[in-house]
Amino acid sequence: LRVRDIINNLNNYVRDINDVRALCFCVTQEHAKFMAEKFVFAGLKADYLISSGNDNRDELRRRFTKKEINYLFVVDIFNMHAHCFNTYKTFCRDHFIAITVNQ
Repeated sequence: LRVRDIINNLNNYVRDINDVRALCFCVTQEHAKFMAEKFVFAGLKADYLISSGNDNRDELRRRFTKKEINYLFVVDIFNMHAHCFNTYKTFCRDHFIAITVNQ
């Protein structure tokens, strides 16, 4: 139910939810994995990147940069540099989504 609310809110902030790069900040590693799975189930291109256990970190970053992944759910990664992005922001109870604006 909450995932549907998040996706519905995204539709209010962006023209095309399939043409964004969104860093989605989660509170736990399990939550990041859960959210990525739910977004994929909803038909969106998503994955997760966590501080431990991601051997394919560089590949995920490359895919995210090229918009092969539109939603990258993260924990304790990138949050220090989120202020560098030109972003729209939407909040939900236990995570933050920063959607990069196409220039």
